Amino acid sequence: MSQKYETERLELKNKISSLRKDLAEADELKLGQEQFVAAIQRFLEVQMLTRPLLQELIDHIDVYETEGVGKNRT
Repeated sequence: MSQKYETERLELKNKISSLRKDLAEADELKLGQEQFVAAIQRFLEVQMLTRPLLQELIDHIDVYETEGVGKNRT
């Protein structure tokens, strides 16, 4: 019975750790979403685009080489 209790205790301890990690990740995601929404709201109110505003809105730009020729070009 003691062994069963100890096993269950360790499983619950691991589960708590896992759930705390998931909660921290969810909090980070929510914070990122809130920052994005705030940036969009400022974007809607602005009369002219500025470099800092664009840097806040654009995370990165991917550029690839073209492949193919003519209509098959991607």
